[in-house]
Amino acid sequence: RGVAVLFAGAWRFSERTAAGIQRHLLRPLKALAFAVSSGARRLEARRKLGQLLPSLKGFAWVQDFSTEELRSFIPPQALRLYEVLGSGALSPLRGMPGGFNLH
Repeated sequence: RGVAVLFAGAWRFSERTAAGIQRHLLRPLKALAFAVSSGARRLEARRKLGQLLPSLKGFAWVQDFSTEELRSFIPPQALRLYEVLGSGALSPLRGMPGGFNLH
């Protein structure tokens, strides 16, 4: 048995952050790392990530859903609640494609 860590979300890469994750999370736990990210395919940054996280065993690029696709996947009642609560102020559902929520 072992530990696996999954990183998922929009592509944001920092050498300092990756090194800290390796030093303080992955190495002490002897964890395998996997990642899935949306955004532009930055091959050089991806290579550097692999160098900084030697336990990275898998990585996949995915395409974000369009605003219309997101809206079609969320039940109308849940979408209304999401909007009323002010969630996702910077999300694609509010016309902000660089947002970090619900994509």
